[in-house]
Amino acid sequence: MPLLDKPLHELVDYQGRNPRPDDFDTFWDTALQELDATDPQVVLKPYTQLNTSASDCFDLYFNGVGGARLHAKYFRPKKSLRPHPAVLMFHGYTGHSGEWVDKLAYVAEGFCVAALDCRGQGGLSEDTGGVKGTTHHGHIIRGLDDSPEKLLFRQIFLDTAQLARIVMNPCLCFTGTPYSVGLPGLPLPLRLPAGLGNGSGQKCLPGTNHLLSLL
Repeated sequence: MPLLDKPLHELVDYQGRNPRPDDFDTFWDTALQELDATDPQVVLKPYTQLNTSASDCFDLYFNGVGGARLHAKYFRPKKSLRPHPAVLMFHGYTGHSGEWVDKLAYVAEGFCVAALDCRGQGGLSEDTGGVKGTTHHGHIIRGLDDSPEKLLFRQIFLDTAQLARIVMNPCLCFTGTPYSVGLPGLPLPLRLPAGLGNGSGQKCLPGTNHLLSLL
């Protein structure tokens, strides 16, 4: 049985223990300006170890903020001549983008799929570091002893936004798209997709109010 420390009518309106920072909008406006100034330099490399009748499979590489090179598994329906809806996947803390075959069911239903390797964890994405403080007790605390702009999950959230912008580019959906794609700035979706597990521990960390307010 759950233990509740407030009456139910108060829990309905409960906003959490950490107030929204006064500079919340400025913080994320500045972050998005940094993202806008980051040329993604997208490269698609065909993944040839998996042959399917329904999907073209690629290793997708792109630039994130802070000079990191990021990796995602990318899938699109074969012989595609029109845009498709997309599924974006983000794994749990310490994990990676998962197995290739796990995503094929979505492609068979007509979806493009992009599964990100979050920076500095179990996949192929880089984390260039360059911050003060320790990560001895877990990568999740990277940046706590530095400025808010160096927090790990600020950069991971911007990586997810960068991936969403890339996948929103219609040319990425079509068969015959060149394997090296230069993309201009693209509109950001109104709602960023959420991952499973990654970042759930932030509510336990001091000094991360900017991130908590985004959750």
